[in-house]
Amino acid sequence: MQESKNEKQEMKKQYDAFKKSDLIKGLKKYLKENKKTRTKVDGFGRRKGNGLQRPCIDGTYYSWNTFSSLPKDIVLVYCFMVGCDLAYLTDLKKRDWFNVNKRIRSKAVKDGKTVIAVPGGWTIKPVGWKMGDSNV
Repeated sequence: MQESKNEKQEMKKQYDAFKKSDLIKGLKKYLKENKKTRTKVDGFGRRKGNGLQRPCIDGTYYSWNTFSSLPKDIVLVYCFMVGCDLAYLTDLKKRDWFNVNKRIRSKAVKDGKTVIAVPGGWTIKPVGWKMGDSNV
């Protein structure tokens, strides 16, 4: 009885180490690697979204934006249901996969380049680039 309680507490600590956004990023990577694409029955337009299977909880399909606003516990349970388990997420964390874009941006700033937020992500401009220059 005591051992199972300790195991549950240990697993809870490991999952608490993940942010909700990291859980969703890991889930999307898992779906992409396992080729779980969208179907026409999800009720959303055909060309909208990222092409991945939309989260379905109790027969209700959620967009990824709506899914990201749900509580962390629900996101966590859905990750379990789909097959994205703790071992997969910890492997991504060990490889520092969740921080790849942050490292690229911080390295560019250290090198003197300009980093600009654009719709859908970031763009890195060369050293010496100033706002109003031609598209470089």
